[in-house]
Amino acid sequence: MRGPLAINPVTGRPPWYPYPFLNPAVSGGWVGVLAYVVGIAVTFAALGAGVIVVTRRRFAE
Repeated sequence: MRGPLAINPVTGRPPWYPYPFLNPAVSGGWVGVLAYVVGIAVTFAALGAGVIVVTRRRFAE
């Protein structure tokens, strides 16, 4: 949300996004940004679920 208002620290020009996948001009519009964000969230959720499964299985023995 702040990307269009932020100023690039190197060039001094707006817009500036800290990560390229958050920049709608680079990642295929806001649909592309949403796809990246959902993909990252699903990955973190899957990793978290995997950690829970491993630790429960490990301590259940």
